[in-house]
Amino acid sequence: MKDSLSTLPGFFPFGATPTSDADLQPGEVPILIRSDLFDISAAASEQVIFSNRFGFSLRILDAYLVWSEATEASGPAEGDITVGTTTGGAEIVAAKAYTASLAVGAVEALTLVTNVLANGAEIFASHDQAASATGTFYLFILLAVPQQGQLG
Repeated sequence: MKDSLSTLPGFFPFGATPTSDADLQPGEVPILIRSDLFDISAAASEQVIFSNRFGFSLRILDAYLVWSEATEASGPAEGDITVGTTTGGAEIVAAKAYTASLAVGAVEALTLVTNVLANGAEIFASHDQAASATGTFYLFILLAVPQQGQLG
């Protein structure tokens, strides 16, 4: 897994997967979604970061955090993030406790629970506070969208 933005090619950072266009099926186009900034020391919060209004299901290829402020050596594990299709849900990414001692620019892979986002579904990112720690991050989700002629 890549662990720093400085080692990542291209304009957008990518996590552990996909590592190349080989993860895209013929006729698919990647779109990268980025959340607003999360502050792990701030009160618990939730964001709707995407609403699928394409009229068809999308494939979820990857989900990861990119840290914009380093985390401390102790305390981050008090908080966590879940990503789902419902408020507080973990249907897309299971709860992931925040990691201690991460540097600015660290990329942290998340484990997908599913790889399909149904038509009409929304992606909710839910943050639970780590009150005694510092750190900020963005959540990125990579989706594969079939091109119009490929819908079948």
